[in-house]
This record gives sequence, structure tokens and C-alpha cells, in this order.
Amino acid sequence: AFLFVTYALFDALFVPERKYLFWAIRWGVAFPITAAVWAFTYSRYAARCMQPALSAATMLTGLTFIAMYLLAPADKQFAYLGGLVQILFAIYTLLRFRFVWAAATFTTLLFIFTALALFVSGLPPDRLISATAFLFGNNFLGMLACYAIEHYTRHNFFLSRQLESKKRRLGVVIR
Repeated sequence: AFLFVTYALFDALFVPERKYLFWAIRWGVAFPITAAVWAFTYSRYAARCMQPALSAATMLTGLTFIAMYLLAPADKQFAYLGGLVQILFAIYTLLRFRFVWAAATFTTLLFIFTALALFVSGLPPDRLISATAFLFGNNFLGMLACYAIEHYTRHNFFLSRQLESKKRRLGVVIR
């Protein structure tokens, strides 16, 4: 919620002519989705459905950042690209996505961004290439980070299971 308030102030300062539109997107779409997923974590279905729920929620939230990027004036669009990078960071590191879900979610967002920027927005080619290359590079780094986190988490789990098994066997031998 803190980030939503901070970025709403950013909208008012940075794009005052479109602040109400951006606030409608931010408070009417992105915030309710975030709040709904947070509330969902307290349901009994959360353990089984968390990966698809997080994927859908971050996909929709990412689409709101893409919309704001495309709706921002041309000289201010770069500032809204940061929101998409923050979604990438959250998907790959903070939200505990599994690698396959994280990669599929953000890569889909990346292709949607590229297609909309290419066919709808009329961005200058240099800005389109720059933004797309930047996001593809960050997506690759995010994939590496997510893979490493998942690999080492699974490795630690495997080692702790082996240690517990050896402790049980040792306990049987000592008795």
C-alpha cells in the first residue's frame, strides 16, 4: 500500500494532466488485485492455488503498468518502465514463485509490452528497441536469480531430509 500511495504522488507531480486516469488504473485495478491476493493467502485454498493466483494477479498488475507506460506522454514514459521492472523483481525474487510460473508470467508480460509498443503506441524505433532490450536483459537476470533461489532451496531441503534420516537411523542404533 505504501508504494501505491508513493506512486500516486509521483503521478500527481510527474503527469498532472493524466493523474486521474492513472489513479483510476492504480487504485481501481492494481490495488484491488493486490488486496484480493493478500486476502486470498488467508483462505484454505491458498496452498493449492497460490502459484496460479499470484501469476494472474501479477499479470494484471503488470498490464496496468504497461497501460500507464503507453498512456504517459512520450517524454515521461521512461519513468513508468520502472514499474514493470519492479513487477519483474517481485515475481522473480520476493513472491516465491516457482521458476516455471515466474518465467512464464513475466515473459508473457514482456511479449505483451513489446506487441503493444510496436503496434499500438507508435513509439520511436530507438525507444522501442531500448525499452525492449532493457526488459529482456532484466528478464534474463531475473530468471537466473529465480532459478538459483529455487535450486538452492531444493538443495537445502534435500540435505535437511537426509540429515533427519541419518539422525533417525542413528537413534535406532544407539537404543
